Amino acid sequence: KKLPELGYDVCVAHCVDSAKRRLKQIHPDIVLLDVMLGDGSGYEICRAIREDPTLYRIGVVYQSMIKDKEEVQYAMEQGGDSYLEKPYTFATLQATLNQVNTLLMKDKTRDAQTNLPGYIRLKREVEHLIKQKRTFALTEFSLEGFELTNVKIKSQDHEDMVMAMTRFLSDLVKTLRLKKYFLAHM
Repeated sequence: KKLPELGYDVCVAHCVDSAKRRLKQIHPDIVLLDVMLGDGSGYEICRAIREDPTLYRIGVVYQSMIKDKEEVQYAMEQGGDSYLEKPYTFATLQATLNQVNTLLMKDKTRDAQTNLPGYIRLKREVEHLIKQKRTFALTEFSLEGFELTNVKIKSQDHEDMVMAMTRFLSDLVKTLRLKKYFLAHM
């Protein structure tokens, strides 16, 4: 009852099928899922979210009476962003939602210099491609070691090199028409 006071619109679904339908209709920012449901599990809903190309960026918070560490780890492996052990206080729920909102904001953030997605976005994209069983390539270019091997590099040279690599990757994506399946992180 207090969530609307914090600016959250609350929508309730009582079964797995209803939850899946409602998710596609309203595209929420965050979903609070019970692990155990009468006709399935919150894990099933979370997997459906992570596999769906229109929903996979939704934040997922599990809630459960199960306090077993293996269960919490399993929940996170299914795509959860957080796990609340029942019973919990409203302050704990509020803190968890704030934490997940911060994570979602990082998901939307791009590097100011390269305009490439940050780590959180990259992680979500890779997890989504894996769940979709898509073929993809992931390449990492690390510039950290370069400074150690080439001490003549200046700060501006470093920025120029990052921008040149960004242009190269962008041109490669256009040439190979990889737009839907290409991820870069620097």
